Amino acid sequence: METLYFIKWGRDYVNNYNYGSEISFDSKGAVSFSSPLMPPGETIKTWSSKIAFHAKRTSPTLPLLSHDEEYVFFLQGMNDNGFTLKIKIEFFDIRDEKIEEKLFSEKKGGFLFPNGTHYYQIHLLNTKHEQIYFKYLLIGEKRIFERYKIKVNKEVNLLFLQPKTFNEQVKIVLNKKRPVVNSFSLREEVLYIEMLCEKNEKKTLRQLIEIFRFLQRKMGGNGEILIQKGAMFHNMEIAMQEISQVFPILLPNCQELENQSMIRENREEIRSSVRVNKLAYDVLATIVGNMKGRKKG
Repeated sequence: METLYFIKWGRDYVNNYNYGSEISFDSKGAVSFSSPLMPPGETIKTWSSKIAFHAKRTSPTLPLLSHDEEYVFFLQGMNDNGFTLKIKIEFFDIRDEKIEEKLFSEKKGGFLFPNGTHYYQIHLLNTKHEQIYFKYLLIGEKRIFERYKIKVNKEVNLLFLQPKTFNEQVKIVLNKKRPVVNSFSLREEVLYIEMLCEKNEKKTLRQLIEIFRFLQRKMGGNGEILIQKGAMFHNMEIAMQEISQVFPILLPNCQELENQSMIRENREEIRSSVRVNKLAYDVLATIVGNMKGRKKG
């Protein structure tokens, strides 16, 4: 099994360069950072796997990795001056002594996680910028990037992992959206659609429409589709878990969620059924409405 990690900036200002800086978040979760007087080479942002809750009241912002394993990172972001964003990765032992340091001048790079590493840090460095725009950071085993084409729709929190070898099986994985680090487990070489769910009806509708359209383009209504619970599925509210029941209505060849168990009173079951069917109707009505609009145009 391999694991892909989807890492965001986070709302914690402890590990940012805050002196004279302006930091803003857009509706898509991306970050705009500006600090014109910041010296070149200074650290703009730091992510760390170290647990320092008692000292700084911060949780780890990087996942635990396996020793002697090859990993790849990919940073999606840009700046205003044409200089490439620089990344520095530092590895520390249990005594807080630095084991190794790697510097990258590209958005994508690889590294071997050193044996004896107790924690590591990733730093985004200033390269004479006036403003940067950060979307996300991906980290995963090298095998993932060799075997899958990865597409991220940051606007609606969807990740598509398509195997480079053709496979008609699809797994739609439902997970609760986490503030900084979201993880995706890849057990089989199938097309994964990772759906990060949050309590936002408009965004949920857009996610479902995007998935439906993608599968129609990619699969043409064929192939086996399985709805799977992610690691954080049971931490979602019942109304969010009900999203899983929409897919079998929209996609006839879709299997029910694995090991689903929801116990409700009869009245709540009826309410749930109404909500599920309304959401499925909204998806189809939006798609049909868009098709009619294009024909008229």
